[in-house]
Amino acid sequence: MQESSTVPIGFSTWIYKELDLLEALNRLAQQGVRHVEIWGNNTHLDPRLPHPELQEVKGTLERLQVKASSFHAPFSHFDIEIPLEERNRYWVEQLKKSIEYAQVLDCETVVVHPVYTARRLSPLAQADLQVEVVECSEAMWKELLAFLDDKEITLAVENMRKQTADHFRHPAELRELIQRLGDEHLAICFDSGHALSSDVPIEEGIKAAGELLVTLHINDNLYGDMDLHLVPGRGMIPWAEFSRALRAIGYKGIYLCEVAGGKHPEQAIQETRAALQRLLLQSG
Repeated sequence: MQESSTVPIGFSTWIYKELDLLEALNRLAQQGVRHVEIWGNNTHLDPRLPHPELQEVKGTLERLQVKASSFHAPFSHFDIEIPLEERNRYWVEQLKKSIEYAQVLDCETVVVHPVYTARRLSPLAQADLQVEVVECSEAMWKELLAFLDDKEITLAVENMRKQTADHFRHPAELRELIQRLGDEHLAICFDSGHALSSDVPIEEGIKAAGELLVTLHINDNLYGDMDLHLVPGRGMIPWAEFSRALRAIGYKGIYLCEVAGGKHPEQAIQETRAALQRLLLQSG
């Protein structure tokens, strides 16, 4: 089954996280996917790692007739042994590169976390599970926004889950951040699984995002400390509320799915499409 004729359905390339990006795009196109979010954290098009040439990625997208609607910027696997100030500068540089990548690929949106995580990356310290969560400072945001001045790209700040961050779990907090920074380049990405794990009521969260909501990360989850990225309907998210809230705010963006592919990504894609038709697109 191809995309719904009424709304554009997309998938994160993360569903094929074990594959090279070009092969992931080919597999998605074979499944009839026409909208994707390019994954850029620790695989695919992470600017910190070796990856395909951007022009080759762009040419592949054009050949496959697939639109890269968004790009997910890096948010983890930063080295805790680098001094904080230096590490913050490094994070900003990776975000700038992500924005440049998005420009080349004609992505309209770059999804960014309002925090990043760091841990020891040395192979000799693999048993060290200490993780540091760093909240992006106002200075870091302002530098990114200045970089965006002459670019037609939106930074969509994603709601966090409580197991990752103490703040920015509720879209109302993201709205307050955006209003404080006062820049038209900022918007919101709503992740349904993060909301559930943070005890944020789904309908309330979407309505709090309101007109600032420009993209979604659709996935199901269970209550507790998990971030399972399940196919919709396999968890505990009230999808009728989700659908009702999107209609209430007049959401017109991509129904972007960030579901785990596991050993059977094609099956996950097919089941997700069927679930969206059943749980969202035909909800009254």
